[in-house]
Amino acid sequence: MGDITLGKYEHYKKNPYEIIGVAKEYESKNLGNKISQFICTARHSETLKELMIYKLIGCDSKERDNVFWYRLRNMHPKNAENKLGELVIYKALYDSEKFGNKAWWWKPKKMFLETVNVDGEEVPRFKYVGKD
Repeated sequence: MGDITLGKYEHYKKNPYEIIGVAKEYESKNLGNKISQFICTARHSETLKELMIYKLIGCDSKERDNVFWYRLRNMHPKNAENKLGELVIYKALYDSEKFGNKAWWWKPKKMFLETVNVDGEEVPRFKYVGKD
């Protein structure tokens, strides 16, 4: 998964999250004869754009574990501005009145890994805090 380690992370605003995996755009030609199963709908935290998240099933566990695919919801996939690249899929480890119990979220991988300026100091947007 590149620079992403599965486990728990803390957002710079102190909310806890768990990384589920990294997703690629769902295209039937990329899956061949593999079968995928709908897992959930996830939202982008700033835009609230929704994606449908799928997971491979019916293949060996190494290939299946933490391999996700996404489909754009209410966005035309052929539109160049909707090309999102690899996405980090993560879930909240807290309840939200607005978004529900342990809501699922997504961010482009590059955005997930970037730093943000907080009170004049560059800090990671998400900081890895461990497996448990």
